[in-house]
Amino acid sequence: KALPAPEDDAYVRHVYEPPQGETEQTLASIWEELLGVDKVGRNDNFFELGGNSLMAVRLLSRLQSSLNVNIELSKIYNNQALKHFAKEVLISLVMQEFDQDDLLGFISMEDSK
Repeated sequence: KALPAPEDDAYVRHVYEPPQGETEQTLASIWEELLGVDKVGRNDNFFELGGNSLMAVRLLSRLQSSLNVNIELSKIYNNQALKHFAKEVLISLVMQEFDQDDLLGFISMEDSK
């Protein structure tokens, strides 16, 4: 017995929407290089583009070296679309900056006592 014919939209990719903002553009470039894809849009899914757990670890390593940000592995699994993962990266960048400034401010306050 033959398999049923695929639905008309079975092979349709998301409509390409270019990355917006510096974080999305940086991530898109990293994904393109890492996954060997020509053009990554903001709605593209890391794993649907060919990503796997090993590539996810490589992605986090690249983010550490290029943006100096530490991201938990679970973030890419829970935020697979570029635009959602970019938000997590941006939040982590802001939190790291806040933590450093907060710590420096606290140390300065302690030194002035």
